[in-house]
Amino acid sequence: MTCLRRLKRWHQSGVFQKLYEVLLAELNGADKIDWSRALVDSATTKASSGGAKTGPNPTDRRKLGSKVHVLVDAKGIPWAIQVTGANTHDVTQVIPLVDGVPKVRGKKGRPRQRPDRVQGDRSYDPEPLRDQLRRRGIAPQLVKRRTEHGSGLGKTRWSVERTLAWFKRYGKIRIRTEQRAEHYEVLVKRAACLICHRNR
Repeated sequence: MTCLRRLKRWHQSGVFQKLYEVLLAELNGADKIDWSRALVDSATTKASSGGAKTGPNPTDRRKLGSKVHVLVDAKGIPWAIQVTGANTHDVTQVIPLVDGVPKVRGKKGRPRQRPDRVQGDRSYDPEPLRDQLRRRGIAPQLVKRRTEHGSGLGKTRWSVERTLAWFKRYGKIRIRTEQRAEHYEVLVKRAACLICHRNR
C-alpha cells in the first residue's frame, strides 16, 4: 500500500508525465521518432474487481473489463494513452488521443505535436472523424468498412500491435486488479515511460 500511495502521489503531482515528456524529447533529439504517421489501436483487459472506467466486454461474454487505447508513431513509441471501459467504442477516443499528444521538444525550433497522418483499421471508419483530423492538419488513412481486405495497412500497423503487447507484458496491466481508475492509469503511464526508456 505504501508503494501504491507513492505512485498515486507522484502521478497527481505530474512526475510521470514530466518524465514521459523528457523521454520523448530525448527520443526526438536522437531522431528516433517518426512523425510521418501515427497508428491507433486498443486492447481490452479483464477487470473482475470492477471500479471506475470498466464495462461489459462485448468480446468476453460481457465480463467486466477495461480498454487501453494508444496512439503510437511509426516505430511504436507511445505518444498518448487513454483508459476506458471495455464497452467504449474505439472511434470515440481518437481525437482525445490526438489532442493528448504532448508538445515534444528535443530539437531546435517549435515543439512538434501533430503527426502527418493517422492510420487505423475498420473500427475507425466514420467520416466525421476524418473531417476532425483534417481540421487538425492530419491526413486520415482509415480503412473503410464493407471493403475488401488488402488495403496494405496490415504491413505497417504491426508496430502498434507490438506496443500493445509490450503493455500487456506487465501483469498489473494485462489483468486489472485495481478498483480505482487512477491507480490503474498510473501503472499504464509508468509502463509507457519504461517503453520509451527501452527504446532510447
